[in-house]
Amino acid sequence: MLVPSTIIPNEDIQKQMEDTFPALNFIYQEDWGDEPLREAKILITYGEDLTDETIEKAPNLKWVMVMSAGMELMPFKAIEKRGILVVHDWGQS
Repeated sequence: MLVPSTIIPNEDIQKQMEDTFPALNFIYQEDWGDEPLREAKILITYGEDLTDETIEKAPNLKWVMVMSAGMELMPFKAIEKRGILVVHDWGQS
């Protein structure tokens, strides 16, 4: 399963993600890109780069992982309309 992420972690974290979730194909890039969005069921983001257009271009999207506490800029109407799950991480352990 393809998982696009606009968060680009260091190589050690990328390797850890791949080892922990071998069935997932993580793509780390600064913008979403149309092709990955069409396939993606999961997105990883800081949240402010998500737009109504992003949600529209991701017809299979089921889950958004937000790696930030600030989610006020996210397109919640589009997310709610599609029934997409949003999970966030405030960096707490």
